[in-house]
Amino acid sequence: MDVLIVGGSIAGSTLAMFLSKSDLSIAIVDKNPREKIGEKICGDGISASYFDKLGIPKPAKDEIYSVIHSAKIISPNFKDYILVKGEGYTIDRLKLNQRFLKIAEEKGVEIIDRTNVLEPIIRDNRVSGVVARKGKEIIRIYSKVVVDASGVTGVIRSKLRKYLVESSTEPFDLIIACRDVIKFKHQLDGSLEIYLGHKFSPGGYAWIFPEGEEMLNIGLGVQPVSGFTKNPKDLLERFKRIKGLSNAEILKTGCWPVPVRRPLAQLAYEGFLVLGDAAFQANPLHGGGMGNAMIAAKIASDVLLEAEKFTINELWRYAYEYMREEGAKNAALEVPKLLLQGFKDKDFEWLISKSGITSEEVASLEFSLRRKRSIWKKLILNAMVRKPLLLRRFKKARDLYREILSHYKNYPRKYDRKALKRWYNIAESLILKARKYLWRNPYKI
Repeated sequence: MDVLIVGGSIAGSTLAMFLSKSDLSIAIVDKNPREKIGEKICGDGISASYFDKLGIPKPAKDEIYSVIHSAKIISPNFKDYILVKGEGYTIDRLKLNQRFLKIAEEKGVEIIDRTNVLEPIIRDNRVSGVVARKGKEIIRIYSKVVVDASGVTGVIRSKLRKYLVESSTEPFDLIIACRDVIKFKHQLDGSLEIYLGHKFSPGGYAWIFPEGEEMLNIGLGVQPVSGFTKNPKDLLERFKRIKGLSNAEILKTGCWPVPVRRPLAQLAYEGFLVLGDAAFQANPLHGGGMGNAMIAAKIASDVLLEAEKFTINELWRYAYEYMREEGAKNAALEVPKLLLQGFKDKDFEWLISKSGITSEEVASLEFSLRRKRSIWKKLILNAMVRKPLLLRRFKKARDLYREILSHYKNYPRKYDRKALKRWYNIAESLILKARKYLWRNPYKI
C-alpha cells in the first residue's frame, strides 16, 4: 500500500478525496463503523470560503442545517455586540464527511472500519505501517507512508517522541468544550451568536448557532487550568437557563477537547505526515478546525502526489508550505487568544462597545494580514485615551504577534534536526513570553 490514513474524519476524508484522483493505492483506517465515520461533537460551523479556495463543491442541501450570513460577538452584558458579516454554514458534519468518503471510495480508496490503531510500525527509523486491533484480532497494515489524521489524541504522533521535536501538548493549550443540540423554534435567521466573558466560559466563549429553523447548537468552552473545578456541563446548563433554553429537548449532547494553540512544530518524518487536530491546526482564537484541516489536506495531497519514496526530504515540503502561511497565521493568533483569556469582563465590554474596532477588522483576524495591523494600531490609540491599564499589554501583544508571525514564516526550508530544534526552542520561548505578559488565569480575575 502507498498511503495509509489513520482517521477518516474531515482531515483524513479530504486527503483521501484529493489523493483518489491518482494511481496511488490508498486506505483509511478508522475505529468507527463505516456509516458513522466523521461523526463528531462539534459547533458545526464552517466558512464558505474554504470550499471556494479548495475547489470543493459546497455543501448540498441535505448537508446544510442553516446558511449563515453573519455572526454577533456579544458583550458579557448581553447588550452590546459587533456584527461580523460573512458567508458560511452550520452543517451536518457526518453527511458532508460521508460525501467525501464516498467520492474517495468510488475511486478505489479502501476503507477499513471498526479498527483501532494501536501504534506505528518502525523499521530502520522510518514509519512503515501500523499495528491495529480489529475485533479480537491484532493486525499489521504496512504502507509506504502513514498519515496521522486521528484527532487531538494523535494515536501515531504521540508514539513518535523519539523522532519528533514535539509530539504532545499540555492542558493549558486545550479548551474543554461542551455542547447540546436542542429542539427549539428560534428566530436567529442565519446569524451565529458568540458570547464573550468568564462568567459562563472562563478562558473560552459560549455560542448559540442555528441548525435549521427548529434546532440550536448551544455550547461553551473552558480552559482547564488551576481553578478549573466546575463541570463545564453545569456551566452550560447555567448558560441555557439565563437564555431561557433549559427546558428545551436535548437531541444530542457531549464534551470534547479542542487544541487552541500554535501548530505542531514538526509535521513530517520518514514515511509520516500529521494533519488536522492531530497536528493542532485548529484556529487558536475560536477553535474551528474543519476548514483548516481541509487546507492542510490539500497541501499534503500535492506533496504526496509528487513524492517517490516518501522520505522526510520529500515530505518536508508539506511542513514548510503549511507553516509559512496557514501555520504562521495560526501561531500568531495565539497572541490575541492569550490576551483575551486575560481580560476581565469589563475589558470585554470596552472592547465590544468602545474600542472602535469594526466588523471588517474582526473578520480580518481570519484572513487579512494588512487589516490585522490596523487592529493593533486602533487598540493602542484608543487604549491611550480610555484604557491606559491595557495599553502596555496591547503594545506587548502587537510586538509578540509580529515576532511570532515572522518566526513561523521563516520555518526551516529543509529538514535538519539540529536547525529544527533551534527553531522550535525560539518558537516556544516566544510563546512563553506571550503567556507571561498577556495571560491571566480566567478563574482568578
